[in-house]
Amino acid sequence: MKRPDKIANTEEAIKENIHRKDKWLKEQTITAKKKLTPKMFDLYEKYNEEMIITGLAASSRHKNLIQFIHIVRNYKIDDLTAITEPQVKTILAQVMNVYGSGGQESWYTQDLKKQLRNLVKFVKHIFT
Repeated sequence: MKRPDKIANTEEAIKENIHRKDKWLKEQTITAKKKLTPKMFDLYEKYNEEMIITGLAASSRHKNLIQFIHIVRNYKIDDLTAITEPQVKTILAQVMNVYGSGGQESWYTQDLKKQLRNLVKFVKHIFT
């Protein structure tokens, strides 16, 4: 990005900053390929394609894909296609203990739980 000399909110600088979502998605895919196993990366790409088909906005896709990587890596999910109900409950308990204030719901825990539910629904939809 070309930095303006004195004014950061010139028309040129604003246009460059507003439309960076495509760049973020490309960089996120490169990061996912480095951090995920080949099987999980394949699932990551299918999840991205499903969000594109359903017409989800680029910023929402970016957020969901970041959380996909976060959930899979932090909770050591080797195979999302074979996840069981007890594993999901264990992950939810960990989310509440780590990110909830004394086990209470917060906006972040609510969002992580929603993303985990969406991932499980997606996997069940694709593989059934």
